Amino acid sequence: MLAWGTDHGAVRPACDATRRGWIWEVKGGAGVADTFAVCTKDAADVYAWIDLDSAGSGAPTDATYLTQTDNGSLSAEQAMGVLGTGLVKNTTTSGVQSIYGGTSCTNQFPRSLDASGAATCASVADADLASSYSGVGACGANQWASTLSDNAAPTCTQPAFSNLSSTAAISQGGTTETTSTEDAVLVGLSTTDWEPKVLTSCSNGTTEKLLYNSTTNAFSCGTDQTSAGGNGKALYSGRSSASLTVDSYCAPGGTDVCGTTAGAVLNQNPVPFSGTVKNLYAWTSAAQASGDDCNVYVRSGTCNTTLANTVLTCRLLDVDQDCSDTVNTATVTAGQCIQIFYDEVAGTCAGNLIYSFELTPS
Repeated sequence: MLAWGTDHGAVRPACDATRRGWIWEVKGGAGVADTFAVCTKDAADVYAWIDLDSAGSGAPTDATYLTQTDNGSLSAEQAMGVLGTGLVKNTTTSGVQSIYGGTSCTNQFPRSLDASGAATCASVADADLASSYSGVGACGANQWASTLSDNAAPTCTQPAFSNLSSTAAISQGGTTETTSTEDAVLVGLSTTDWEPKVLTSCSNGTTEKLLYNSTTNAFSCGTDQTSAGGNGKALYSGRSSASLTVDSYCAPGGTDVCGTTAGAVLNQNPVPFSGTVKNLYAWTSAAQASGDDCNVYVRSGTCNTTLANTVLTCRLLDVDQDCSDTVNTATVTAGQCIQIFYDEVAGTCAGNLIYSFELTPS
């Protein structure tokens, strides 16, 4: 059916089943060509006007195809211009194009490539070399190929010092030294030089010690320290072997079977040097009940006697499970004994006691 054109003032109706097969003409004015469209149904039963003037100038809208560059008016193309420079690899079934990423082999060579460019890797064999090659392969352990024959057969020999020139560099594991120095050690003077430095004989192991001066790179003997160091610290830490429910005395350090006798030497530890005890921390394995009141003391005094409480103490009260004293300090003398005193003040405290404190030399 031929319908009238827009030049008659009519508007092209919607394409549907009743207008299937209609041909619509739009008459152009002066210098403008007439155009035609036909109402058709596609395989999805969708009705649409198809411009007859352009229907044969492009691919179907549901087709896929390759173009050199991207075109925004196309619907299903793959533009080759967006791919990188390289060999193009085709994908079976989908036809998608991609750039071949290459292939490689580790300590081998590609013997062949399949259709997708994947390599079959292989080690070099005698058969892969020229027919004139008659070499016996690599040299054995601790040998090197000193010469090669005309057909690449190596002469394997044990390396000798005569094969080396000068001295091995530090980067090669060398020392830059050609002779050794008696009673000396190598000292790095820089990143590129070692130098032998003679060790001074400090033979008195009780009062002498070996010193090293990094400025002069020299060794010397010095007087050994016979007392505790001024900056050293000792940590005493331990725990009771069982829950403590009465007044108890524990030897500091490790797990102790805490006793109930104040002067028992088995629950005391001698102090090896004079110093200051400080920074007491205590913790029980169970929270206390309401009304429980227990104190933890560090004690000191003459060994095998009843020791005296120091001011280093903390209190577990009611539901407390830990306490500490980081303010008070106490002085102890070398040869005295120290211990932990767990004082049940009120109620019935319970739980294993865990504690630690610091001994700083004076």
